[in-house]
Amino acid sequence: MVRRTVGYWRYDTPHQLALLNQIWTALSPLTNLFTPQQKLVSKTRTGAKVTKRYDTAATPYQRLLTHPDTLDDIDATMLAKRYDTLNPAQARRDITAYQQTLLSLVARQNITRRSKQNATYLTRTKLDESTNHPKRAT
Repeated sequence: MVRRTVGYWRYDTPHQLALLNQIWTALSPLTNLFTPQQKLVSKTRTGAKVTKRYDTAATPYQRLLTHPDTLDDIDATMLAKRYDTLNPAQARRDITAYQQTLLSLVARQNITRRSKQNATYLTRTKLDESTNHPKRAT
C-alpha cells in the first residue's frame, strides 16, 4: 500500500517527510473505515488445485464492531464520531493533492543518472566487427 500510494522515489528531505506524514494521517482512516477487505477463511488442496474461500467483504471498522469484547465504550463512541464526520471523497482529494506536491518536489530535485558502462553493447552497434554477415538467410 505504501509504494502504491507514494511511488518508488527516494524521499529524504524534511519537507518530504512532513508530506509523507500528512499522507499517512489522511490515508489511515480512509483505509480502516471505508475500504472493505476480504479475509481468507479456508484453503483446500485437491491434488495440484488449490481452492480458497473468502468471507464477505467488510472494513476493519466493521470487523471491530463485530467483536464487542475488544472495544470499550469510549473508543467505540470516538470511532463512531470519526466515522460520521469523515468525508471519504474529501480525504481522497487531500491525499491526491499531497501526492502531487510530493511528486513535484521529487521532480525538482536534479536526479542525474550515471551513464552505463556497457553503453556500446546496449546500442547494439559493434565497433569492431570482424566478419561480414549476409543480410539475408541463405
